[in-house]
This record gives sequence, C-alpha cells and structure tokens, in this order.
Amino acid sequence: MLFDQPEQLEPDQVLAWHALCRAGLDQERLKIRACLLNQSSFPSYVASILLGADSDEVDFYFADCRDELDLSAVLTLIAAAEGRIRLDAKRRVDATGNTGANTLAGRLNVLFSDADKDWAVPLYESGIMEAWKSYTATLTKVTSQDQARILTCIGKLKEMLPVRHWVAHGRYYELRGGIKRYPPVTVAKAVSSLYKALGDATVCGGLTVFR
Repeated sequence: MLFDQPEQLEPDQVLAWHALCRAGLDQERLKIRACLLNQSSFPSYVASILLGADSDEVDFYFADCRDELDLSAVLTLIAAAEGRIRLDAKRRVDATGNTGANTLAGRLNVLFSDADKDWAVPLYESGIMEAWKSYTATLTKVTSQDQARILTCIGKLKEMLPVRHWVAHGRYYELRGGIKRYPPVTVAKAVSSLYKALGDATVCGGLTVFR
C-alpha cells in the first residue's frame, strides 16, 4: 500500500496524497452541484444522505468530507512518525546487543529488555522518546539553543498523540482544542522538524544517523 513503509515515508508525500484527494472531493462537489442546477440525477455512487439535498447541504457534506480527509492525513503522519522512531530504536538495539555501546543504545536496550514484545515498549513515559531526551542532554558538541530545539521537537510529537487516542477510542469525548488545532500542514511540519532534530542529535553524538 501507499504508506506501508514508515521509515521511507516523508511528510511531503502524505501532503501530496492529501492534496490529490482534496482535489477529487472538490471536483465531485462541483459535479453534484451541477446536477442540482440541471435537475439531473446524481451519480450512482453518491451517498444516500445527499438525495434531496439542496446546494448548501451539499457544501456542508463535502466540508465534512474534507475534515475527515484531513484527519486521515494527520493520523498517517503521526503513525508514520511513531513507526520510524520504533524501527530506528530497534535497529540500534540489534546493532549493539546488550553492550550499551553508547548512552542512547544503552537506554534503549534496557527498555526493550524489559518488554515482552517490541510494541510494548512505551513511546514517551519512561520510553523511547525519554531515552532520546536523556541522550540529548548529554551532548557536548551542540549549543544550548540547539539542545532546546531538539527537545522541543521531541515534545511536539507528544502534543499530537491525543488525536490518535481520540480516534482510537471512538471519538466519544471532546478532543481538547478541537481537531482544527491539528491541520495536516502543521502536523507534517512538526514531523519533518522532529526527523531533522533526531538526525542532528545523532550526528552531533557520532552515532548512526537517525533514519
């Protein structure tokens, strides 16, 4: 499938897919509005909720479709970021075994050794990203400003995880700040910044570059 390899998926690819789908939705909205104007039948694939709808109701429906598409793109971006982080962490553990060859690998080894399954290793609380934060604090070849930037980028991903939890739990509660707080472009920028920050951190520490 299109997004099956998170370690190779770049945020711009998700945004390009999102733009393509948005364009398709816009074309369909115009097509259906033309059907209303010409008093012709809707295409057979049109949702039954639109049968008998007026132009405003058609616009409202497609606005909701765009919101759902935005959410799908955001979930893809967040999930891909977690996938890449977890795959990178596992590679570091496999490369060092139990030797703890460096501060980051040593902390990750402990996390993976304590978990029954790789997926059970926490991402944040006492988890992989906390290991990254601790490692970043040990870097001596970066300025305090760059350290702060790296740590801020690490924290940004955590700020976006409530969106994933909200969807996974059925949206039965109100998402704090609302979904409009997380437009795809903003999330993509945060994910790209995180990838760069982790890459910078590994280069500065003389480690295998985050990828």
